[in-house]
Amino acid sequence: MCRPLLNRIELNVGEQVLDAIEELIAEFADVDEDSYAFRYPTDTKNNPSLPDLSYVNLPNLAEVIKKMANFLEAVSWQVSVTLEQKRGSTNEIER
Repeated sequence: MCRPLLNRIELNVGEQVLDAIEELIAEFADVDEDSYAFRYPTDTKNNPSLPDLSYVNLPNLAEVIKKMANFLEAVSWQVSVTLEQKRGSTNEIER
């Protein structure tokens, strides 16, 4: 993850939250590295995309993805605000 960037913008969410997000992203990457398996039933060679996966708890998956999306959206918003503030400060100095 981008911990150095998050530290620079002073996003104080705690190491446990960052560890959990990193772990969830890693889990998705382990199962579906190229992000095709959950979108298509077979790969380009007509093999099952997820041959070892027999059960998906969709309500749980939806809840986890929702929480991750909310977190990442908040991080994106904070990065945007920080960059805008820096641009504003730079513009004030140049005047």
